[in-house]
Amino acid sequence: MEDLPDEFAEALQAYNRQVTDVFSQYLKTVATELEKDRGEENKLPLSGIGKKDTLSANYMPFISTL
Repeated sequence: MEDLPDEFAEALQAYNRQVTDVFSQYLKTVATELEKDRGEENKLPLSGIGKKDTLSANYMPFISTL
């Protein structure tokens, strides 16, 4: 398959950047609103490990077998 003409490729890249910027802003806005309503969620749902937690001794036997 042939490459796209340079002018078209540049226009497509610019469009993709704009779409990514708009979608990123949308996600940031939604996350901010959800955090206001529900609070910050910083733990994994099944394990309960949070971003500030460290692995407990319960996980060490499993990790040592890896």
